[in-house]
Amino acid sequence: MGLALLLVSALAGAAPDVAETWAKLQAELPADPARRATVLLRFAANDQAALGDRLRAARAARAHAPRRAASHLAEARLCGVSGQLGARARALGRAAAALGKDGERARQEHVQRVRAADADLSRLRQLVDVREKSAVPPPLTPADEGLRRQVSDALPAWQALDDERQLAAARVLLARLRASTGDAAAAEQELAAIAEHSAGRDRAAVRVEAQRARAVLLEQRNDLEAAALASLGADRDAAVDVKKPASRQFATPYQKSKASLELCRRARAQGVECGRAEQRRFGSTLHYDFSKEPRGTFDPAVNNEVLADYDTLLRECVRTAVKERVPLTQTLIELEWAVGQDGRVPGYDLRPTRLRGTSYDRCLRAAFDVFRYPPYAGEMQHVRLSFEVGGEL
Repeated sequence: MGLALLLVSALAGAAPDVAETWAKLQAELPADPARRATVLLRFAANDQAALGDRLRAARAARAHAPRRAASHLAEARLCGVSGQLGARARALGRAAAALGKDGERARQEHVQRVRAADADLSRLRQLVDVREKSAVPPPLTPADEGLRRQVSDALPAWQALDDERQLAAARVLLARLRASTGDAAAAEQELAAIAEHSAGRDRAAVRVEAQRARAVLLEQRNDLEAAALASLGADRDAAVDVKKPASRQFATPYQKSKASLELCRRARAQGVECGRAEQRRFGSTLHYDFSKEPRGTFDPAVNNEVLADYDTLLRECVRTAVKERVPLTQTLIELEWAVGQDGRVPGYDLRPTRLRGTSYDRCLRAAFDVFRYPPYAGEMQHVRLSFEVGGEL
């Protein structure tokens, strides 16, 4: 049996409906030790469950001796997801020892090779980080080339161990290294492919790293729209919290990072509207939570930044209202809204008055509920906006 099947064989025969919490899993565990270990390992492989519960299940499966190596490997993979590299190395060491005790010498050597490859990967990350901080990175030294080859040669080893997260992380670092040597176009394509094909919650952090690196490379070649979309895609993946069950993690519009906000500002200066591009690409828009900024005075320049970030919501209200035959076309719309000292919008005024109570009005209410300004001291401020809705949107 190939090493790639080591975990898969341990999971065979489990029920298709897998529990998502430790409490539910406990209620479903069978008494038979072999079946119990199978269910525990299947739970550990389920990325919809919370990471802590999955680690607990992987460790509990050790009680069944024939599944001991598989349980250590599952633990090692999960430690990689959480970034606990020391714990991952120890789990791999225990897996190798268990395989040796079982007489599985070839698999023991393979796991030991993966453990050594993990150490090479850590060294590669340090090398890439240093090179990316240099305005003009020097050519790779023979030692650097050797390290690159060692990590490249280890890709099949991670794949054979069914460690897709570590495999993707290695590919991202190799692409970033390639970019630092001047082959930015090919590196960007590799990063795009990695981000697209690395599905699942366990690999969310890898997708974030790939997209952040892509955004830098795309901006360097002045493709600001694509760069912004890559950064916003990273923001979406950065919101994934593997410490929580998937069913208990709720979406929020305030996922836009400061990096994406500033990138969108630079894009706007060149005529690129991030919000429209984001709506086309993702079907929704993320927003920066300005209310988390330090309290200061109400700054008109910052007000313009807030409006630029949230304007997509107001535009979408207009488009939806026109589709619903609300009489907006050829109409001068005037909006005035208050900005509370906490950065929220407690109320607004809409003119012409005939639009009040319409679906457009209700959409505006929902949009202004999302708006967030920086907190400020002093008397309450108001913002005014007027625009005419033409015949084409």
